[in-house]
Amino acid sequence: MPSAEPMPRWLAPALIVLLAMLGGFAGLWAGRVWLGEPPMIAGDDDHLPRELQLNDLSGVAQRLSELRGQPLLINFWATWCSPCIKELPMLQTLHQRRDQGGLPVLLIAQEDDPALVAAFLSEHSISLPSWIDPPSQGDASRQLGNRHGVLPFSLLLDSQGRVIKRRAGAFSESLLLQWAEDAHSAQ
Repeated sequence: MPSAEPMPRWLAPALIVLLAMLGGFAGLWAGRVWLGEPPMIAGDDDHLPRELQLNDLSGVAQRLSELRGQPLLINFWATWCSPCIKELPMLQTLHQRRDQGGLPVLLIAQEDDPALVAAFLSEHSISLPSWIDPPSQGDASRQLGNRHGVLPFSLLLDSQGRVIKRRAGAFSESLLLQWAEDAHSAQ
């Protein structure tokens, strides 16, 4: 009776690596399914909280309720967030083209240092209206439905301040354009 050939030494580590990769991909897929689109904030009319107030990068207090009257895309981001940084130029273009089917955009940085945020935006040639939501003082994105604390996190508001859409994760260019169309059709 012939004896069984021994398993090559490289096969066991290769199988372990393959199983780890499969587990990683399964985890990524499950995370996408689990996170999905964040649920809407509970509320009768889904307006933004009237008391939501943050400072702009100069330290001046701003209220979201004062921005009503036109659709608005709010984007929560951070200087350390690669997907956030990648979508900033698309958001800048959308904002610049707001008179030609684009959309006003408000950035809200989840950072403690407004000077760092201002320098970062300047270095990347981003001139969008920007506010700051220091994680050490509170978390406006969670108040607005970002239950998992994912960045980037975006909200689309109609002209009355009602939330039309929420998104956890970065935009593709086509999805961003679709949001602009949705904002204009909701007016």
